[in-house]
Amino acid sequence: MVRRRSRVAKATGLFATLLLLLAAALSACSNAAPARAHHVSVTVRPQVSLADEPVHVAVSGLAPGELATIAVRSTDARGVGWAASAVYRANASGEIDLSRAPAMSGSYRGTSAMGLIWSMHPTGPDPAGGYFWDNAAPLRFTITVTAHGGQVGSATFRRQFSHSALTD
Repeated sequence: MVRRRSRVAKATGLFATLLLLLAAALSACSNAAPARAHHVSVTVRPQVSLADEPVHVAVSGLAPGELATIAVRSTDARGVGWAASAVYRANASGEIDLSRAPAMSGSYRGTSAMGLIWSMHPTGPDPAGGYFWDNAAPLRFTITVTAHGGQVGSATFRRQFSHSALTD
């Protein structure tokens, strides 16, 4: 009887130790940052454009099939903040080209090279009218890319309502 209790106690202690080791290993895995084998880069062309000209936005360096949120933010000439975002899936090369990749969810859905621009909305109270342009100077737009809960890339570009501010 004493021998049997000793075996049960040893087995229970061993089992408890294994459970603690397993829990510690799983906890370490869930808190670890995802490994990044490549540098994520965001390309916007052209860097300065007119308000009615298209811009080409592409992201590279993601893992194949990785989901990423791409967002754009800007402040108009009256100080009103504007933003849009959408979730995309990287292709087999780890790239997202907004002219080819469909937005899966977010400010718009489907494929639109300029979807993040035309779907921008005010971040505060809706101003009278739309985005307010300054004819004297280009306004800044910032693109950010987020994956696994953290920002992995960004780029800025400028847009102007009239051609005169671009040539001055």
